[in-house]
Formats: sequence, structure tokens, C-alpha cells
Amino acid sequence: MATFLVLIPPGAPRGDEKARFIRDRFSWLGLFVPVLWLLWHRAWLAAALAFAVQSLGSAVADHPVFGLAGIGLCIATGLIVALEGPSMIIAGLERKGWTVDAAIAADDRETAEEIYDMET
Repeated sequence: MATFLVLIPPGAPRGDEKARFIRDRFSWLGLFVPVLWLLWHRAWLAAALAFAVQSLGSAVADHPVFGLAGIGLCIATGLIVALEGPSMIIAGLERKGWTVDAAIAADDRETAEEIYDMET
């Protein structure tokens, strides 16, 4: 079961059609391809930073002494995006004026939308 956070746009009433449902749980895709995951969710600055860190990690991974550190850097970047990626998306929307309207525990997005519609 996942937790979905419902965010509404600035100035919109509760239960607005433009509400965004963001699943707050571990992302396997974010673990294996963090840059693409961040680009998909329009987190441009975070994607650029993740790309730079992973590029550095890949370059260091070829070094005979610091190779494990480079691999660890790439894995750590993936783990951070997989664990904290949804929180980064939510924080970015909150900076733009969106507000968290509800937190809903549901198995999938459709069920979360039904629960949200019943609450409003």
C-alpha cells in the first residue's frame, strides 16, 4: 500500500480537478535511471545535478585506487533519487505555491482518487 499526497494549485478550491496525486514511496526506476526519472518529473535542476554526480562517479570508477568510491557515488545517487525523489517533486510544487490537501493510503492511483472524491 502506498501513500498518495494530493496537491492543489495556488488559489484553487479543495477538490479541484487539477489536483495532482503524487505517490510517496520507493521508486525502482529512480534507482536504476535517476536522471531519466527526474527529467520525466520535470525536476530539471536535480536532474542536472544527478547527471554531474553520476558522470563524476563514472569517471572515478575507472581509477585503480578510487574505483569503488566512484561506483558507490553512482549507487548513492540512485538511492537518493529512489527514496527522496517524490519528496523533491512535492517540495518543488510547494515552492510554486501548491498546497498539500490530503494524504491518502491506497493501493493504486485510481483508488486514491475515489477516496479523495468521497472526502470532498
